Amino acid sequence: MKLLSVVDIFPRLCFALILPVGLELTRTLEIYPVSDALLAAAWAVGLGWCVYIFFLMRNEGKPLGKLLSRIQVAFEAVMGVLFVGIGARAFIAGEPALPGWYAAKLLLFGCVFLLAILLHVMFLPFEKPFVEIGTQGSTPEREAALSGTINRALVAVLMLYVCIAVIAFLGTVKPF
Repeated sequence: MKLLSVVDIFPRLCFALILPVGLELTRTLEIYPVSDALLAAAWAVGLGWCVYIFFLMRNEGKPLGKLLSRIQVAFEAVMGVLFVGIGARAFIAGEPALPGWYAAKLLLFGCVFLLAILLHVMFLPFEKPFVEIGTQGSTPEREAALSGTINRALVAVLMLYVCIAVIAFLGTVKPF
């Protein structure tokens, strides 16, 4: 479980830094006039989230870790709804005034947050059979529980990868 946490930390840190790095690129490429205050706030949130991730990892399996995990899910839900709303409003109503491809990227970025929650929820049942197999040995029921959890989580992972691939495509091709 500790190895899984260590491997999982890299995508989590990258996810935490996507917003400030994306706003830096938005500003540099002059896609939208990003203010100094917004950029500073994005970096504060991103770096704070990185610290939070390390703190969460150090407290995994403890009552505090469970609370921190719930807080992170709530934060991701708020961010997901926020970015889906900003992207949809920009795409449909033109407010804020953004190129269509960029508005679609923001909407999909919000979907990444929501898919991260889905992945988290789908993966919750993993720990119990995994620990039981490690401590009490394998049984067909434990193996089935573990395999079922992994297979359901893979659906969320594939949806996440497709979403990220579409975001990358939109940013590269800028089709509309």
